[in-house]
Amino acid sequence: MKKLLSVFAAVAMLFGFASCSGDLHDDVKIDPNAMKGYWSYRVLSAADVAPSGEVAVIANCDAGQTGAYGSPDFKVPATAGTINYLVWDGINGTDFTVSGRTDAPTIDLGDGEFGICVFTPYVTVNLYCYGGEGTDDAWPGVEATATAVAQPVSYYVSAVKLVGYEMQGSAIYALEGWVPGNDWGEGSPNKTSVAESDGSYLITFDTPAKMETTDLDLPNATIKVQIIDFIDETNFWADGNKVEGGSNVAKVPADAKDKTYTLVVTYSAEGNTAELK
Repeated sequence: MKKLLSVFAAVAMLFGFASCSGDLHDDVKIDPNAMKGYWSYRVLSAADVAPSGEVAVIANCDAGQTGAYGSPDFKVPATAGTINYLVWDGINGTDFTVSGRTDAPTIDLGDGEFGICVFTPYVTVNLYCYGGEGTDDAWPGVEATATAVAQPVSYYVSAVKLVGYEMQGSAIYALEGWVPGNDWGEGSPNKTSVAESDGSYLITFDTPAKMETTDLDLPNATIKVQIIDFIDETNFWADGNKVEGGSNVAKVPADAKDKTYTLVVTYSAEGNTAELK
């Protein structure tokens, strides 16, 4: 039965943490409440915990790895119908703390069940819970269910620049669904017929394009553009108008958030490359 989950204040006990490689991380001041990562959770029966009404928690790195972090001295309440929301930065070696995040998942609880839900930056974890029958009295315990939490990231593209290209038609167009005012044809406002002083061609948008992705997508996020050199004016999409020679796909930088870029397509004898600069 789905219940609204309340946050319990858990007392954070001091214990040592090591990275998965065994290296210690000292004096690192990073707020895990502001980082990207994953929620991992366990659902347990409140009737199966120790008489104290608490359950001890240990977090391990991602599934399949050994080496525990934490201690059975860190305990949370085992109250039926509730979830203990915590944050643990296993990369930088911080202790468990009560979560201050606003993106905690809703979890289904059955009658008499409680949960432990831990946010960890960048890595998934296993949660080992000690406290009586139904918990993990013997190592290695049980893997937690991990749910990725995607944080929105916005960045901007204000222009497309062609470097090393010689125009042959009446105008050069930059076309793509993300391009502001994109018209997929001769009516598109995103064009130029005038070379810059350095011989490049710059197509500047009236309003920068706001691009949106998520931080978890950023390692693989890309942006592309199609270029038309309007040589054959009888057919906008004639093969001879399409500027080929390589890929017009640029990788989105990992630190793109809130930054503004020009999408630079560079042409050479080896083909063309694209980059957000």
